[in-house]
Amino acid sequence: MQKFEYKVVSFEESGLIKLLFGVSNFSTKKMEKLLNKMSTDGWEMKFQIMEHRRFLWFMRREAIVITFARPVSE
Repeated sequence: MQKFEYKVVSFEESGLIKLLFGVSNFSTKKMEKLLNKMSTDGWEMKFQIMEHRRFLWFMRREAIVITFARPVSE
């Protein structure tokens, strides 16, 4: 039976822009760079979820939590 190792990466929207303008977007270029780097290192994205995290006392910001997996050589 093949074994896997897992890595969880959190990718959050900018807090400063969220604070100043009330909305923010994820940098797709940064996310693309991260996904390509992980793929080059042998990681495969298994799933992702969106989370709403508390920011300061009164705001929330979104985060993408991505789980990667790759086979472990025994």
